[in-house]
Amino acid sequence: MSDVRVRWQSLHETWPALRLYALVDGVQYQSHFCKRLRPGPGLFALFDGTPDAALAHAGPWLVIPASWLTAWSVTSSGSSTMGRR
Repeated sequence: MSDVRVRWQSLHETWPALRLYALVDGVQYQSHFCKRLRPGPGLFALFDGTPDAALAHAGPWLVIPASWLTAWSVTSSGSSTMGRR
């Protein structure tokens, strides 16, 4: 994982406007973590609002990591402020 972070930092220094996005398979996520993804900051079910909305939990999901950094800041005491604004 650290290799990915190092590469990302290197690319971001060269191209500051570069953004990172990911697609996640909801079924694979649920199978691995034993819980469903839920819409939130930086998490969007791509089937929401479509005729296939009943399958939205199964994926695909758009993940925008930069949104997590904004929404999930950590205070100096180490406690999460996720969901607080």
